[in-house]
Amino acid sequence: RDRSELISIQPGRVVSMALSRSEHCQMTLLAFGDGESISEERYFGDTVYYVLEGDMPLRLEGHEVRLGAGDCLAVPAQTTHAIGGSGPIKLRRICMEPLIKNLPHARPFPLKDQVGYEPGKVVSLTLAQRPGVGMTLFAFDAGEAISTHAAPGDAMATILEGTAQITIDGVPHTLNAGEAVIMPAGIPHAVQAVTPFKMYLVVAKQ
Repeated sequence: RDRSELISIQPGRVVSMALSRSEHCQMTLLAFGDGESISEERYFGDTVYYVLEGDMPLRLEGHEVRLGAGDCLAVPAQTTHAIGGSGPIKLRRICMEPLIKNLPHARPFPLKDQVGYEPGKVVSLTLAQRPGVGMTLFAFDAGEAISTHAAPGDAMATILEGTAQITIDGVPHTLNAGEAVIMPAGIPHAVQAVTPFKMYLVVAKQ
């Protein structure tokens, strides 16, 4: 399902929706009305912003960076920053205990470019692996697959480019760039590359 459908932009408001809350990780969808913002704040854990729609300005320790749809920014723990203040925006924010690795910090970057394709292979890049949460980027060459398995936590797959078929409990779903699906804990699922595709996977565990 397109994550942007889960939350709506409302004039004069900042709307938030918690997707998960645990001791180790909090995932939230945010929608900003035109010109709305969140004042300066800092979090005790590393924070990743992923822009779903719009053009997001972020003020980070005295300077401003801009992120477009599909861009990410990893902000280190205890770093003061503020977001919003321009046009309508939708984004996903993940706050977790420090230890987000293999990504640049304190500057925007295109998430899909952080992992590359290799012929006949599935390539993965671990971003975080904690007792309560895991974050991984994947690049699948066309025709490659991960066979049916079950995970110990809810797994949310976001397609960054290309087309994938994700089968959950025997039901196939075709997903394109910008769409996401949750594979519930303990439920068998499999992933197949219809075309070369990249995905961002977050697994939240009890």
